[in-house]
Amino acid sequence: MKNHGTTPQITGIYAEFQAAVIKALPRDIDQDVALGWTKNGEALARVLREALAPNSGLTTNTYPIAVDYEKNISTGGKDVNSENFPTNQKGVANIIVELIHFNYEISTENVLKEFSKMSYRPAEFHELIALDKKYPRIGCRFPVVALGSIWDRKRYCDLVPCLNKAGVGLDIIYPHKNWEVIYCFAAVRK
Repeated sequence: MKNHGTTPQITGIYAEFQAAVIKALPRDIDQDVALGWTKNGEALARVLREALAPNSGLTTNTYPIAVDYEKNISTGGKDVNSENFPTNQKGVANIIVELIHFNYEISTENVLKEFSKMSYRPAEFHELIALDKKYPRIGCRFPVVALGSIWDRKRYCDLVPCLNKAGVGLDIIYPHKNWEVIYCFAAVRK
C-alpha cells in the first residue's frame, strides 16, 4: 500500500515537464512549418526524443525519395546490379527512407528485431540507389547498409549493399555478425 502515493507524484512531475516544454516552445515558428509538424507527429516525436533523451540508444533521420523498382540498375562494379539484388516490389513508389543508427554494437538479427518492433522493414538495393541519387554523399557521415537485399552467392559469403563512408557511393560488403557503432541502417515503414 505504500506505492499508492507514487503514481500521482510521477504524473505530477510529468505534467510539470509537459508544461515546461510548451512554455519553452518558440513563438516565432512559421505557420507552414508548424502545420508541417502537426501533420507529421512521428517525425516530431523523433526530434523531441533525440533532443530530450539523446542517450536512448537510437537515432533516426528521414529522407523522402522516389524509387523505380523495375529499373535495371548496374553501378560500381559489374556485380553491383539489380540482377544480384532482386526485388519483389513493382512500379514507381514515393517512400520515406529512415536512417537508423544504434548507438551501440548490434547484430544483424537484433537490427531486424528492432525494425520489426518499430514496424519497419530493411531497405532494399533499389531504395539505397535512389537514396544515394537524391542525397549524394549521404554515406559520408557513416556507412548506410540496406539489409533488405542480400546477394546469396551460394558457395561464397553473402553480400549486402552499403553506401560507403568514404563518400564514393555504393559498395557491397559482408554482413557483419556484429555491426560496429559506425554503421547506420536504411529502413522503410511497413
